[in-house]
Amino acid sequence: MVSNVIKNENYIGTPELPRIISLDAYTKAQVRIIQDAHKRAQARTTRDPHKKVPVPFTGLIRCGQCNAKYIRQYNGKIIWICGTMHRKGKAACHVKQISNDVLMEKAAEALGLRHFDERVFFEEIDHISIPEPCVLIFIFKDGHAITTGWQNKRGAIKHTVATRRAISKALQENYAMKRKANSS
Repeated sequence: MVSNVIKNENYIGTPELPRIISLDAYTKAQVRIIQDAHKRAQARTTRDPHKKVPVPFTGLIRCGQCNAKYIRQYNGKIIWICGTMHRKGKAACHVKQISNDVLMEKAAEALGLRHFDERVFFEEIDHISIPEPCVLIFIFKDGHAITTGWQNKRGAIKHTVATRRAISKALQENYAMKRKANSS
């Protein structure tokens, strides 16, 4: 309504139409429209990484266990996590989360690229399935699929109960020695 008036030159008057707004008001409105558009464009390019901005993987990653879509989370870095696991916990779905960096690296690898290219990704990839922990299946638009895996850094080192006890004992002894040295 009002925005139509300030955008339409006819409202400043023509030989056929009477003037509704002054030329000065129209000019100021045009300047403001351009400034606002510039601010919006600038905001799109300088957003924080954790804000909800569409990214290449949005809506394309499916959990192979429960068929839920993966959702984007931010915990200091962008990660993707099964929607069911996010809402209901590990008991409901045990597929692992994946970092955005790893996902981009593996997508580039599946596409045969040195670096991730969003344009190529959208042209070639139909969707991604994560059927089990640390396994990715890239399903291409032409029907073929490439399976790859990744190392979950959190679960990379598995210690036995005996090893955990030995580490705990060593840490306690180290702490006790430091405490004793500081009190002397």
